[in-house]
Amino acid sequence: MKRLAVAALLAFQLAGCATHSPRCPLLPEPPARPTAQQLDAYTAQLVRLYGQCAGGTP
Repeated sequence: MKRLAVAALLAFQLAGCATHSPRCPLLPEPPARPTAQQLDAYTAQLVRLYGQCAGGTP
């Protein structure tokens, strides 16, 4: 389920932020063979970056 959420976030990130490159940082590399905590932290980081790209506050 978390993998699906990460894949969806990546798709939204690429679709929504690719056109707004000045505000959007590059996507971080996902950890290789992540633990549950690492995957949660990576997902939270993607959500935070997507929010910044969409014009939200950090």
